[in-house]
Amino acid sequence: MKLFTYILIILFATACLQEKITPADNALDAARGYKTACLKGNFDIAKNYLTESSKSSYYFTEHQKDFKILSDAQKRELYAASLVIYTVKSISPTQSLVIVKDSYTKLIDTITTIKQNNIWLVQLK
Repeated sequence: MKLFTYILIILFATACLQEKITPADNALDAARGYKTACLKGNFDIAKNYLTESSKSSYYFTEHQKDFKILSDAQKRELYAASLVIYTVKSISPTQSLVIVKDSYTKLIDTITTIKQNNIWLVQLK
């Protein structure tokens, strides 16, 4: 009986620790969710915002490699960085560009988002 109780406690604690990922309802939510997760080093969460294309997978893997070689101090700075949204430009009803900058690198990034099956996703190019 004690073993069963311990297993339930572990399962409950694990479920509580996992972050819930809500599918993006719009281009801004997809871009913000993806970029924020990447800044925090949460690549498992970021991957949920990506299209399933070979190009996106390739660039995503490269982003992960770049993050891994950063120092701990740089990772902390990225984690604490805020995201500045400049504009959301609709290209079509199913494609938008979201222009953002983070407060750490100060690099402007244009994120392509597309709507697939009523969910907005990030397409890396």
